[in-house]
Amino acid sequence: MYLDVSVAGGTWYCDCMTPSFPTPQNKFNVQAVERALNHGSPPDGETISELLEWTQDENWPVAGPVTKLLSSFGRGVAPALIEVLGGDDSTWKHALLRGLVLQLEPDTWVLVEPAVRRLAEHPTDEEVREDVNTAAQKALAQHSNLSG
Repeated sequence: MYLDVSVAGGTWYCDCMTPSFPTPQNKFNVQAVERALNHGSPPDGETISELLEWTQDENWPVAGPVTKLLSSFGRGVAPALIEVLGGDDSTWKHALLRGLVLQLEPDTWVLVEPAVRRLAEHPTDEEVREDVNTAAQKALAQHSNLSG
């Protein structure tokens, strides 16, 4: 069912049968994350990437709840997480390694582990400055202890 609404310059269509996945609109919007936890169906990859952005700063009020939410998506979070771990933002990598990566279930961890191992064993100078390699080593050790 579509709802037609006239706007300047044309018509806007709303797919009213497909509710959008709730995402925070600011770093204090914990209520949106709470609604998302009860949404019932997982979001698409684009929405997962958008949610992942709210983990960039561990001190933001939404960071912890979003991390919990993302960990509930299982393997669906792996592609976006691997992309960030392979990117240039060492501060974000460090936050992910101390948060979301530690909460991954084994079936998701096996997908992410090679990216974490690269950070632990072959870090860039920037990653060493931001202590990403140490956080990656700790993540590897924790997951090793859980599986063995």
